[in-house]
Parts: sequence; C-alpha cells; structure tokens
Amino acid sequence: MEHHPQPTTIAILGCDTVVGRSLSVLLEGSGYQTTLLDSYPTGVVDELLEGAHLLILTPRVDEGVREAFLGAMGKSTPQKGEMSVIALFTSNRRICQRRRES
Repeated sequence: MEHHPQPTTIAILGCDTVVGRSLSVLLEGSGYQTTLLDSYPTGVVDELLEGAHLLILTPRVDEGVREAFLGAMGKSTPQKGEMSVIALFTSNRRICQRRRES
C-alpha cells in the first residue's frame, strides 16, 4: 500500500476579507489545505483549529479579536497553544500606531 502524505493545513482568521480569501486561493493552488475562520469566529478556538498546522491572522481583523483568539488557543487542547502564528499587518496601520505612540 502506498502512503500519501496529508497536505499541510493552514487556518486563516479573517477569511471574510479580501486578503483572507486571496490567501486561501493562493495556498490551495499551491497544494495546501485551508481552514477558513470569519473575522469574528464563534465556537471553541481549539476546535476551530482542529487539523491546522499554522494560523495566519489577516490585517483587517480587529486587534481585540486577535488577542482574544490567541489567548484562547490551547485552553482545551494544549498542543494548539504551541501552534505557529503569522500575523499580517498593513503599513498604514503601523504608521498610525507609531503616530499615536509619539
């Protein structure tokens, strides 16, 4: 019997944004599977991430939602708390944050 490796699954928080949808299409076209999560997800975070190997946070997801989602990771499934996360930001957002801090 030949073993076929399962493709890596990437969860995208903010799939209801242009960036999230675009990332999903590009990743799936490159052989990855994606798990799409709305910008305001409902449910147990660890269950939403079931089967995922990586989490991508899209730029337009509210900062409070990001923090709450990341804080809830690993609460019911400790391994999920160790998942790699890539957070994407827009350059305009960084500039606004820097101006507020000055």
